[in-house]
Amino acid sequence: MFDEGLSILPTHRLIKMSNFNIQEFINDLENYFTVEEKSIDSKKHDFEEIGRTIMNEIKTDNEHKFALYFKDKYYILTLKDESVMNELAGDRSITWRTLDVSILHKIILEKILGINENNIEDHVKYTRVNGEAIEFVEEDKYDFSFLMNATKIEELKAVADANEHMPQKSTYFLPKMLSGLVMYKME
Repeated sequence: MFDEGLSILPTHRLIKMSNFNIQEFINDLENYFTVEEKSIDSKKHDFEEIGRTIMNEIKTDNEHKFALYFKDKYYILTLKDESVMNELAGDRSITWRTLDVSILHKIILEKILGINENNIEDHVKYTRVNGEAIEFVEEDKYDFSFLMNATKIEELKAVADANEHMPQKSTYFLPKMLSGLVMYKME
């Protein structure tokens, strides 16, 4: 688990919503997050570079930060108070409640946007590529996206030690095991 060659990459969320009001959404977010608006020059079309810039801005060791990307601009969201998760996920361990992916799903997707287990497939798709989380929004394939930090291996271990499951799409391990060579007889 703690091998230097093992990496966990983030899985970003691509969101499709109809009849969506950006300003109302931002106002709702401000109840839970410090919201900092940023603008970009998306005409460059270097989505990977934009993605790297955003990922550097949300990099943190002790805060819960996400980037909310809309066309030509993005917002840095920093959680104001972890205790809100006690109300939304009080039946879960403290480690689970303080995972970035749990905070995103419980506060933003479920509470603010009304996306839950029953309708998540209608609204949320996933990408592991920073540039895609931007490009797909710029090309109107999705309305907005959330870029996230990767789950830390220590967090994964703590959730497992508490006998809990990680939230959906919260880990993407590299390198991948070459299971086909081991599992199937080759002739």
